[in-house]
Amino acid sequence: TQSGVLVTLQADNWIRTLDLTTGEAEDLMHLKGDFDPSVLALTPDATQVAVLRQGKKEPGTETTPNFIEIFNLSDGVRKISIESQTHFKPTLKFSPNGKLLMRIVPHSSQPASGLTMYDAETGGQLW
Repeated sequence: TQSGVLVTLQADNWIRTLDLTTGEAEDLMHLKGDFDPSVLALTPDATQVAVLRQGKKEPGTETTPNFIEIFNLSDGVRKISIESQTHFKPTLKFSPNGKLLMRIVPHSSQPASGLTMYDAETGGQLW
């Protein structure tokens, strides 16, 4: 990514760049669905973005399923969707080469918490 350029997921589900020196904003892609604007990860080469989408709560269950979705920024096409059950918002981070995606959940006493590593191409859980 360019120095001084911030990539954000806005509350209106637009992923935008914001040039911190000029104040210019550029629309990159629009997401359809219920996405959390506070959870976003960008590959170091700025070609892919990972975001958190909230699914529909099933009757009789305590948790709402969340999905980590990875999109190509160039065309807005979703590559993969990974189910991510947690009560807390995770932090997402790509590896330096963009091939792995790490999910960190802050409260280790909760189910599906701690650190999980995924293959960013297939969505397979590595550990």
